[in-house]
Amino acid sequence: MICRFICVAAPHAYPDVINYTLDNVRLADSTHRPGSFSWTFSIGDFEGGVGAFTALGIPWRPGGTLPTLEDPGMVLTIENNQIEISVDGNFHDYGLDSSLKFVQPISSMQSSLIDLSRSLFECCGNGFKDQPFQSGRIIPSTFHVGDFDVDSDANGSDFLKWQRGEVFSPLAA
Repeated sequence: MICRFICVAAPHAYPDVINYTLDNVRLADSTHRPGSFSWTFSIGDFEGGVGAFTALGIPWRPGGTLPTLEDPGMVLTIENNQIEISVDGNFHDYGLDSSLKFVQPISSMQSSLIDLSRSLFECCGNGFKDQPFQSGRIIPSTFHVGDFDVDSDANGSDFLKWQRGEVFSPLAA
């Protein structure tokens, strides 16, 4: 009887939310791409979640303005293995197509590097600021800097993993 109750009750579980930060996301000319987003999912269905940006910086916007996240010409798509951002060319041929693809799908417990060979940034129309990404990763709010074995602390075992090169980037801190 208890098993039936649990099995029936589970699909009605409340959603959970994890916040992510774009960490050290830089273009080839070292321009920084700041941002953060949230991932809302049902317990037991992380991959089926939905993402929404809570902050987003786009370089080279006219007059240095930041886009509102509700900009009618902006399309934001966050999936568990990529982020797509586009803005129609509505400011003197200004437009944006940006695709961040991840080495591994986003996770609630570890950061994920941006796949630099598959990600792209095309901005300002006619190839004016098209650049590859130089670096970057996404970090969940549950990730602690230096916690390479994901046990909620940064200690000697994490240092050994880093020292042996067993982490996502041996130079990561």
